[in-house]
Amino acid sequence: IINGYKVDVKCHATNYEPKDYYNCCVPVMQSWQKCDFYFFTHVTYDFKHCYLDGYKSKSDFFNEARIVKKGEKDTNNFRFKTDNYIVQIRNLNKFQY
Repeated sequence: IINGYKVDVKCHATNYEPKDYYNCCVPVMQSWQKCDFYFFTHVTYDFKHCYLDGYKSKSDFFNEARIVKKGEKDTNNFRFKTDNYIVQIRNLNKFQY
């Protein structure tokens, strides 16, 4: 909880700095969770780097997301293992440092 808001942090493991066209996902089976915001990150497998991709309010995320079905592939040839809602990193709100 941050300033009274419930935040769900989504983390994706990576070997590379994420590109702005990479997808940020919320599995359909987790869409019922009671949060106010989603924060999206990528963390390298060796845990030396964490990239703060951005954030969306829960309502904005689901208004803007598209759904992909289990078995579909994304732009990186990644095959989804479950149904997901996705938004590209370029469409997230950026963190202010």
